[in-house]
Amino acid sequence: MNNKTKTIAGVLALVLFIGGAAVAYETLMANNGTGDILVPTEGIDSSTSDQASSQGDQSQDEKEELKAPDFTAIDKDGNEVSLSDMIGKPIVLNFWASWCGPCRIEMPHFQEVYDDIGEDVTFMMVNMIGGRETQSTAEAYIDESSFSMPMYFDTEQSAAIAYGIRTLPTTMFIDEEGNLVAQAKTTIDKETLLRGIDMIYDGDETDDTLPPLEDESESSSSSSIVADPTSFVNNNPSWCTVPPEYITITAESALEFMAVKEDYTLLDVRTLEEFGEGHIDGAVLLPVDDVQANIEALYPDKTELIFVYCRSGNRSKTASETLISMGYNHVYDMGSIGDWPHPLVK
Repeated sequence: MNNKTKTIAGVLALVLFIGGAAVAYETLMANNGTGDILVPTEGIDSSTSDQASSQGDQSQDEKEELKAPDFTAIDKDGNEVSLSDMIGKPIVLNFWASWCGPCRIEMPHFQEVYDDIGEDVTFMMVNMIGGRETQSTAEAYIDESSFSMPMYFDTEQSAAIAYGIRTLPTTMFIDEEGNLVAQAKTTIDKETLLRGIDMIYDGDETDDTLPPLEDESESSSSSSIVADPTSFVNNNPSWCTVPPEYITITAESALEFMAVKEDYTLLDVRTLEEFGEGHIDGAVLLPVDDVQANIEALYPDKTELIFVYCRSGNRSKTASETLISMGYNHVYDMGSIGDWPHPLVK
């Protein structure tokens, strides 16, 4: 949520803590449906969605280019690989996990297309490490499926943070200059994947090496090409939502996350007195002992992105574990407020 919304939420939380006021919240955006490919806007955060709607009649050529955020993952041998290393060819960037059923459904389609055009289009299949997903379980699935696509492992959550990944599978289509062109938020088939790749190429000069697309009237995926622009980090609580797990995050990494995802909550779980002495701008106060009783009234949607902090890190850990036990699946324990690099608000 933006700063204005956070300020309002903070006041409401404070009122709820003191006097038990009732609070109502708008629901998150519904998902866009299986196979949707969305053209990103000139902004990368969800606060640009209103602006995107007002510019819906603009041609794609008139839109500002949107650079794909860089990240670093590792290959199966432990070598570091960055997205920026791949610039120069069109890139298909896919986020997946072996426990994700819809990911498993689409992976053979990606392998088939990779076999056909892998020399002309770079495939980056990025596995989301964390919780029940380990590099070992991912590699076992890759081996048993005989996939030969380039596989990378997001062991430090660099990619997840850079792209604000909250659901799987997600696929980004990036042109040879490193610009985000389109995205698919759910499972896609071969035809939809090829259409996304076709969108990477400039104008009508589609690369001759690409296999011809089916006629739109015959393709089951033709309706999945969505021309309505929207931010590539919009909320999409669909398909394989990330499972609840306890995750710690540094203040620096949290700031990187916040830079690409404005729809988040900073949760201060200290006392009212401590909050008054100094807190992070836009934070919501909810003392640790009141989290379990009041969090669902404040945030009924369990996919809310929440960063938790306290004075030393003990209460933030307790509060984060409480949220996770209640089913909140995008909780990050930031620990001590002393690590926050910006001035506090009193």
